[in-house]
Amino acid sequence: NLASLYEMEEWVEVNQPSEYVDLMVRSDEKESVRRALRDAGLPFSTMIQDVEDKINRHSRKRRDTDGDDTGVFSYEKFNAFESIEGELKRIAKERSDIARLETIGKTYEGRDLYLLRVTHNITSKITKPIILIDSGIHAREWVSVSTNMYIINQLIENPSGDSFINAFLDSYDFVFFPVLCVDTTA
Repeated sequence: NLASLYEMEEWVEVNQPSEYVDLMVRSDEKESVRRALRDAGLPFSTMIQDVEDKINRHSRKRRDTDGDDTGVFSYEKFNAFESIEGELKRIAKERSDIARLETIGKTYEGRDLYLLRVTHNITSKITKPIILIDSGIHAREWVSVSTNMYIINQLIENPSGDSFINAFLDSYDFVFFPVLCVDTTA
């Protein structure tokens, strides 16, 4: 069995013998695996020469385009945790009439875990039914964090003076956990 012999990681489960299979092979075994596949008469091609390099380049590109260097939050792209943290603090400071930022603990790596409460007539205690919205539970879960921040922005800014949003803020205490898995997004 080639997979166990070369400690390959299957990226696609084999369901039928005639299907293709994506495998990841350690770089030091690349030539041995190619030879074994040729000897077995199995056709193959290399999709990604160096997975680690590809991941590193993607991470660098993401950092370079996320505003990490400036720390400025943008609602038009993915943001690093430092930018999200800054935006949450800005919201709580500028809109203290309806927003309250609380630190609920620390991560394994010592970063703050935040929740943002948004409601009309906000107090230190929750007095209304809660609508809980969390995101960033898993690493690389960027879209949910952006969605959560967008919802916060729509409630806070209420750009059109929407009576529906006002009714929600009168009736519910929105509790947002924008990034739960902070250590993987920082």
